[in-house]
Amino acid sequence: MLEHANSVKQNIIDGKTFLTDQEAAILGVSVVGPTIELKMHMITAFDKVMALFFSVLNNPVDFDIRKSSKDISGALWSGIIISKNIDSLSKQMLAISKKSIM
Repeated sequence: MLEHANSVKQNIIDGKTFLTDQEAAILGVSVVGPTIELKMHMITAFDKVMALFFSVLNNPVDFDIRKSSKDISGALWSGIIISKNIDSLSKQMLAISKKSIM
């Protein structure tokens, strides 16, 4: 399972399941920064969630949600930041798509 988690994370970094940095650059300078930021936040959130998941799997009997509340809130906050980044990029992509020739 850890191997699969690492594979998913590497696919995000490599651009196999997400826009590559070069593809973002083609869309324009205003897209590059938010795209890279979104990618990094996705990786951070993924790491936080997987750490929580593995801590529960490794010792489900002794898992205490109160002791892990800081980690859980950190993972939730990462999700909020990702949502903000997606919203920002969606607006930019809509503007680009309206300018595109189809």
